[in-house]
Amino acid sequence: MIETNWVLLFLSFMASFFIFLCFFNIRDIKAKSLIKRIENYTEKFSWNVHKDRRSSDSKLYLEGRGSTKILGCNIESITGLLILRIVLSITALIIFFILGFFVERNYFVLSFILALILLFLPVEIFKSKIKRIGKRILNEIPESLDILSSLIKAGLSLDQAIEYYSNNYKGEISQLFKIAWSRVYEGKSRKDAYFSIAELSFCNEFKKVIKIIIQSDLIGNPINKVLKDLSETMRINQRDQIKIKAERLESSLMLIIFVFMFIPMMLLFLLPV
Repeated sequence: MIETNWVLLFLSFMASFFIFLCFFNIRDIKAKSLIKRIENYTEKFSWNVHKDRRSSDSKLYLEGRGSTKILGCNIESITGLLILRIVLSITALIIFFILGFFVERNYFVLSFILALILLFLPVEIFKSKIKRIGKRILNEIPESLDILSSLIKAGLSLDQAIEYYSNNYKGEISQLFKIAWSRVYEGKSRKDAYFSIAELSFCNEFKKVIKIIIQSDLIGNPINKVLKDLSETMRINQRDQIKIKAERLESSLMLIIFVFMFIPMMLLFLLPV
């Protein structure tokens, strides 16, 4: 009887996985349009009345970079992310409901909680991925500005230096410059291409750097000196941020010492009295 229950449980899991594959390989235009309407409806009536900035960042990421992997699945659009969330939630409900049925226990509350977790887990993973990209770009800015400044000082123009950097260096900023040059080749202006990768960086400091570079190039300021000054300013700002974090860490450690060491010691002394 136990072996039969596990066989049926495995079959239910395979059925859920089959539904998952069918969703991702669907070709019906009506079904796609229906999913698109559901997506637009959820975006229009979200938890917040105003549009969520993070959801727009996810949409911008998928439109600019093409695709990303979440929980082993290749996501190419917001619709695909919505389908992944729905399928994971339904699969959790099916598996735990059938498991509770065969072991004669009520797992409805547990399956409902797990379904809610799986409904929001892909979105949180996506948000953390975008946040990590912004942090990596922030750390790469001073070094990349120094390299561009050295290349321009060696005799290259700004466009040549950026193209050389994108082809010979690795990192998030290099990938952004590659995207910019691909859009220039598609027919966009250089200014629009640079502003598009500034939005795609999810880093406010990189957006400021791009604006300063474009304005300096239009005005005619020596771009070599501008890049060097920007690099020094960014390093000073990063050093100040590290100092602020160190000060916060010191206050947090004092609180931990007070709660977990001073108070127990006081109790040990006062309890015998």
